[in-house]
Amino acid sequence: MKHDITLHRETPLSSHTTSFTMSDQQYINAVKTLLYPFMFLLLSACQQSTEEPLLRVGTNPWPGYGLFYLARDLGEYNEREVRLIELPSSTEVTQLLRSGQIDGAALTLDEALSVVAQGIDIKIILGIDFSKGADVILAKPDIKSFRDLKGKKVAVETTGVGAILLSAALEAAHLQLSDIQIVPTMSDHHYETFISGNVDAVVTFEPIRTKLLQIGAQELFSSTGITNKIMDVLVIRSDAMALSPQATQQLIDGYFSALIYLKAKPQLAAQRMVPHLGLSVKDMLDSYALLQMLNKHDNQKLFNHDADAFKDLSKKTEAIMQKHHLLQHRIPSHNLFIGSFNE
Repeated sequence: MKHDITLHRETPLSSHTTSFTMSDQQYINAVKTLLYPFMFLLLSACQQSTEEPLLRVGTNPWPGYGLFYLARDLGEYNEREVRLIELPSSTEVTQLLRSGQIDGAALTLDEALSVVAQGIDIKIILGIDFSKGADVILAKPDIKSFRDLKGKKVAVETTGVGAILLSAALEAAHLQLSDIQIVPTMSDHHYETFISGNVDAVVTFEPIRTKLLQIGAQELFSSTGITNKIMDVLVIRSDAMALSPQATQQLIDGYFSALIYLKAKPQLAAQRMVPHLGLSVKDMLDSYALLQMLNKHDNQKLFNHDADAFKDLSKKTEAIMQKHHLLQHRIPSHNLFIGSFNE
């Protein structure tokens, strides 16, 4: 087929009309030339959309969460698919998770349950660790026992795991919550609040634990007294998990790889994580001695063979939170635990 093209060209002196025919191939080439810029813009827009971070995960300073940053440092995460966001405290992490500004978070089990109770649809997809002494109650040097805190001021992050540890300490000392003065304090202010002298004790955790012990704080109680009661987990919003299953899998696989690296090369791993926790390499490794890190096999047992025990721990944690008015109602636990990413 021939395409008749008529071009009108006007000059200041006269007007001319020129006609010529264009072959099919010439016509197609002309159309392509016209469309190429638009195709380029469209492809660029598509590329830009896929390069947006698919999974935003928030954490606060804690040795167990350091493995996610180690994984990133080892190149386990595609920056366009997984983004880690460091925040000063778990209170701020849960706030961003509730508002949808982040898609997932590393939290203590009680914090995760609190988010669920507020109507946020999240899933627990990974067990990170059990605290074996990394959560503590520290006091001024002249206070030698927890019973000596009767009538005194205790700083605690009431929205975090501090309430669980404090409850156990009170029970062990045969004291009531009303026997002490609670001073609500976010974890990123624990160190400054304690050294200011405005409180007599603080319910805190690593890396703050190590820093306060180094300046003379007295340890009164720790998570060694409540074996397998304080647990850290990874949670993901259900909508984000559905939209980004590959990024979610990448996040968990990277954690397991980092844990293997930590076991094989502890010194090098600690050096890489120093910027995230602000501890020396020795103090970093000492802090990991106070944690039971959960590997892939542990998680497979946790979500499958020991699933009933996992759910039982959740129920017991929930009961403690209700006792201290941290939860107003029971939490539906069906479909809360998803272990498919650990297989």
